[in-house]
Amino acid sequence: MKVINASKNNIIVNEVRVANTFWQRLVGLLRHKELKENEGLIIKPCQIVHTFFMSFTIDLVFIDGHGQVLELIENLKPNRISPFVVESEQVIELASGVIQTKGIELEDEILIKN
Repeated sequence: MKVINASKNNIIVNEVRVANTFWQRLVGLLRHKELKENEGLIIKPCQIVHTFFMSFTIDLVFIDGHGQVLELIENLKPNRISPFVVESEQVIELASGVIQTKGIELEDEILIKN
């Protein structure tokens, strides 16, 4: 699966996994030592993220049910908690710096394709 920014007509990441069960969401990226620039994790449903026990920083893109970007969190360090985003239906966890390098902005339309 890949994540596309339809507003900018570019691919954000082309290797993305989905965590949509309780255990998948609970574990998230905990077993990873790093997240490559072309990788991501979609967590749904999701309104808040923690980075407890992680060893690297991440970027977060909170998205509503229509694929619109609601909130962007850059460089969330280990052992932190993101803000609670009430209207968020899912979040995409990305390698630190991807939000900036891909030019993701609030209200961009995000598509997830097989």
